[in-house]
Amino acid sequence: MPAAERTNSVVPLVLAVAALATIVQAILFLSASLWVTPDSAGYITLAAGIAERWDFSNPLFRFRLPGYPLMLATIFRAFGTRSGVALLVVQHIMVVGCAMLTVLIAHRLRPSRRFAMFVAIPAIVGLHLAGYANVVLTEVPYTLLLLGFVYLLVRFLTGCGRWSLIGASLCAGLMALFRDSGQFLLLVCAVAAIASAFRRVRDDRRLMMTGAFALLPGILVLTPFIVQSHRAFGTWSLNCNRDMLPYYRAACVERLDAPNSEAVAKVRAALSAAQDEHIVSASATIHDYLPAVRAVQHQFDPQSQQTFASAHLDDAATLLGRAGWDIMREHPGTIALGTLRHAKFLLFTPDDAYRVLPNRSGAGVRSPNVHTEFVTRRVGPDVLAAYLSLDYSPSHSATPISKFVNGTHRWFEEPVLLLSGLGLKISLYEVFVALALLGGVVSLVRRSAGAWWMIAIVVAYHVVGAAFMGGREPRYVVPVLPLMSIWFMLAGATGVAVARRLLGRNTFDVTSDARRDQFGLGGLRVRARQHVVEPPVNR
Repeated sequence: MPAAERTNSVVPLVLAVAALATIVQAILFLSASLWVTPDSAGYITLAAGIAERWDFSNPLFRFRLPGYPLMLATIFRAFGTRSGVALLVVQHIMVVGCAMLTVLIAHRLRPSRRFAMFVAIPAIVGLHLAGYANVVLTEVPYTLLLLGFVYLLVRFLTGCGRWSLIGASLCAGLMALFRDSGQFLLLVCAVAAIASAFRRVRDDRRLMMTGAFALLPGILVLTPFIVQSHRAFGTWSLNCNRDMLPYYRAACVERLDAPNSEAVAKVRAALSAAQDEHIVSASATIHDYLPAVRAVQHQFDPQSQQTFASAHLDDAATLLGRAGWDIMREHPGTIALGTLRHAKFLLFTPDDAYRVLPNRSGAGVRSPNVHTEFVTRRVGPDVLAAYLSLDYSPSHSATPISKFVNGTHRWFEEPVLLLSGLGLKISLYEVFVALALLGGVVSLVRRSAGAWWMIAIVVAYHVVGAAFMGGREPRYVVPVLPLMSIWFMLAGATGVAVARRLLGRNTFDVTSDARRDQFGLGGLRVRARQHVVEPPVNR
């Protein structure tokens, strides 16, 4: 299908998805209020400094990347005391954009309006991402940029020009300002672009140009912030938080120890000294993340017990990171098995942020005002009064429709008893994930599977990377759920196509382009009676 015809055929569907998603988000907006987490305190503080003084030298930038504070600061400057409502509106609009991009990606991968229409259903009614539209966290803008990156790179891999590649690189650079994972996606962009160009023409100059188009736009986005980080903190890295993640994973998540490690011995000695000076609690151990960070930092700068002094935070991060890697090297099997266990948990455990709504009650439902006092103490009431209202007394009542949608999601995620004799319980959400993974495998055997492979790498990187470094945090999988919904629909479409053909005739051939795309299994030839799958014949 020509590019222009393909675009025109999906425009009405995308507009319909935008309209329906807007209605859903408006209903959710009317029954929700802005709420915060401990991480939100840092973002709000940094955003206030940017909005008031264009200040990028706050030591907190050594822990938080500048992308989300810059977005918040833009809203603060534009809306002032109404910034809380504005942020809610902006992030719900971003969720609408995510639904539209999901449909565009699905249609670009498999040019069928019916397929894209079914993909649109979970994109419109899904609450896991919409829940974070009410939270001061990076999930929603990061997901929008991730889907934009995937769509533009899929466009490039399916025959569009270099502007799509440049746009994908820009999205990866912007993602790296929200989360470190964007830096790896720049590499994915370059490898995919060079591999695609190599198939068409094996010219070294053209390959170098393609690689430059894939890397330079994203690097240009990052460069001003890297230079600013060097001017303010004397380091070329955007933050040092990721350097501490190996320690967090090994010592705090898995609670392992490396008694023979010199780096771990230094952490233990720093913790003991900090306890003697009453810098940290006397009961703190090396398995407690924040006390360990504070103790090791105090070792380099005795004046830093109350603040994060950036000049010595990098030294502390380096030592903690080295200790973490030492522990991992001593327990590779435990780390490997733990990563698989955490990845399974991330995939099959639904994130419940959407359940944090006013007028909600019941077991396991968190209250949105649980961190208000903490954030007020960290940020300061003057900043909050100037930009945000953290009054969590429900200003809106949950509508009957929002209650119905929320209850439907809860039913979708509650395990049900399948085989009473075996005591097997499974939820529809787990079925969704299992079929999505099956669809991901199916997508990789397609003849033109370059774009599908790229999506598989993006999903695997986010899931395994989050499990390897962060342990059990379902919210880190939320950004890839829209891509997994495409896999889910591909698995369903393939199953329906197989069933129809098996019931319709005994032998069939799906080697033609049209039937291969409809069937979704590359050039495989299937014989119904013998149930034999033969490899495609080279022609």
